[in-house]
Amino acid sequence: EIYEMLFEHSFKNKIISYNKENMLERILDRNKYKKPPFYKENNSSDKGFKDTIILLTIKDFINENHEDTNFYFITSDNGFIKYKDDIENEFFYETAKSIVIIDGKDKEKIYKELNIKQVNNEVKEENIFDKKDLSMAYRINGY
Repeated sequence: EIYEMLFEHSFKNKIISYNKENMLERILDRNKYKKPPFYKENNSSDKGFKDTIILLTIKDFINENHEDTNFYFITSDNGFIKYKDDIENEFFYETAKSIVIIDGKDKEKIYKELNIKQVNNEVKEENIFDKKDLSMAYRINGY
């Protein structure tokens, strides 16, 4: 409940919901061929099902967004981090737009990629969502 309020306050009307149309078919197709974030290892079963909903939702959103925008996906989920290069390449190939997947545990990388300044190893007080290049920050509804 507290997280919902925080997200609502931070993202306001920038919460996207996934498109249920053909979602199951698309997920099963990715699972059949073990396309990331489904794990490619043997005996991995359906590990990556929820991550695939997130991935396809982001891809749909990016396909609908016609602006020349840089997209960043900050996550600590191993399914995305492990297959970062595969997923980034797929996005570029299928959307002609790039997405950068950043490990949420790697604060230095986050600061560098998002151009957040640090003073004495502390983040300068600022609302990163007010930054021009982050004005498109979204949360996926339900995740």
